Amino acid sequence: MRADGVDGERHELEATLIAVGSTTTYGGGMRICPHAVPDDGRFAVTVVPAVGRARLLRVFPRVYRRTHTDLPRVRTFTARRVRVRTPAMRAYADGEPVGALPLEAETVPGAVRVLVPPR
Repeated sequence: MRADGVDGERHELEATLIAVGSTTTYGGGMRICPHAVPDDGRFAVTVVPAVGRARLLRVFPRVYRRTHTDLPRVRTFTARRVRVRTPAMRAYADGEPVGALPLEAETVPGAVRVLVPPR
């Protein structure tokens, strides 16, 4: 899997998971993008490196505690535009399949009104 572009900057990464979100949490409380700020007009991107299933299962509980991004090989970005492509994989939105990759997402500031707690 590879993140093909983050705001026009190309990144080629071997990854198990690339999460793109505008909020910190999805899928029943997984805090996959703990650096997300819902009203900043940017996506939070979290890249979990290619690891074996045993290693992934050992570190998976850290996603719920928001400590997975402390791992040295996990990378985070923020971006207004993200493009992800890889052969033979599907994109998911909150756990539901939405289609085959490539996927391109772009924020549209002000398109949706959100209420966020004061910082």
